[in-house]
Amino acid sequence: MKRSRRYLTLLFLLLVFALAAQAGERITLTELRANTHIHGIAVHPKDSKQLYLATHHGVFLVSPDGWATRVSSNSNEENR
Repeated sequence: MKRSRRYLTLLFLLLVFALAAQAGERITLTELRANTHIHGIAVHPKDSKQLYLATHHGVFLVSPDGWATRVSSNSNEENR
């Protein structure tokens, strides 16, 4: 069950990335955590040291150095 949920999360994040990818702002993980909360986490499929974080402000790719780069500004805010 946990494995399929993890794959669904990864699939969702990759779909969001493919549909709305854009070069974006780069902030520290500390700044990101101070300004939003995380709804989903997925491991990068080719580099397990990088994580995708789904937030209210879009999807961010976090690297081991602590930087979070926005890879999509897509959010569900407009659907609320």
